[in-house]
Amino acid sequence: PQIFQNFSQKITSQKIHYSKKKSLDELLKNNIFDMINSQGNDLENSAFESSDLLKNLFDELNNLPKKCLRMSGSGSSIFAIFQDGNQLENCQNFLREKYPNFLVKKIKILP
Repeated sequence: PQIFQNFSQKITSQKIHYSKKKSLDELLKNNIFDMINSQGNDLENSAFESSDLLKNLFDELNNLPKKCLRMSGSGSSIFAIFQDGNQLENCQNFLREKYPNFLVKKIKILP
């Protein structure tokens, strides 16, 4: 609730920039990595202001070699896409060691 409350307060108190909406046709012209990288999450700043842990985790992941990094929704999950299995394994090991109470799951992108 705090994330949405912070976001609502910003809407009423200041002019904020929102992600540009794109049509499905525009999105489908790109490969999946370009599509993910071209999209933002308007709730990120509010989530990071509400949770130092979430902000620190995102910043640490952002420093790792990856193709994409995003927070989903209001911060219930963060996902990263890696170029190869070694980068993924290194990230998994890092996360499991530093954030043992977090769920870390490897998934495969379907074509």
